[in-house]
Amino acid sequence: MMTIRGMCATAGLAALLSACLGTPETRFYTLLRPSVEPDPARAAPASAYAIEVLPVSVPAQVDMPQFVLRQGDGELALVESRQWAAPLAQELRLGLSEHLARELGVREVYRLGTGTGMPVRRIKVDVTRFDSVLGRHARLDAGWNVRDDARGVSVTCSTQLQERVGESYEDLVLGHQRALARLAGEIALAVRALDGNGALDCPRLPVPGNPGDGSPPQPASAR
Repeated sequence: MMTIRGMCATAGLAALLSACLGTPETRFYTLLRPSVEPDPARAAPASAYAIEVLPVSVPAQVDMPQFVLRQGDGELALVESRQWAAPLAQELRLGLSEHLARELGVREVYRLGTGTGMPVRRIKVDVTRFDSVLGRHARLDAGWNVRDDARGVSVTCSTQLQERVGESYEDLVLGHQRALARLAGEIALAVRALDGNGALDCPRLPVPGNPGDGSPPQPASAR
């Protein structure tokens, strides 16, 4: 029977062997942007509605904790040392929720309800492509729907976005963050359009010059 001292020695040897073999440390990343302190001078007026961002669906090929990199025409590679802090579908839903609530100045009430009878605009997103190519691009294709059940109106659209990225994993995460922000921006335009009386067209944001936007994202702690 192994003694406690023997177990400690074995554990120490395993740690030393791992260090000698150069096993990379696993790092965790998030699609949530860094928190921004609210500006009281720009506080949004009370809204007449709330939003509910429903669960996001993602392709089975990328529905896993590890980063999945596209290599060549059909090869996919899993990067064990780089993982999402939460399941990718949850990261996408939380990122969209955060962007939309901030941009529209409304409450996001998924699983909560408003408790006041306030109208709710429901948003459903189906991600059909989530490509990651180091040194080239982060791509996000999605079909999405915004509906106002109280008035029986809705709009269904699709969006294809591609952001240039650098060679690092941090650059790749920033690219996906930018693409998610642009998707949220187009959805926000559609949510606002529900207030109008005309035909609901699928909105399109102007294509930016795709500059970088600050320092690389910090890895999140494991959850």
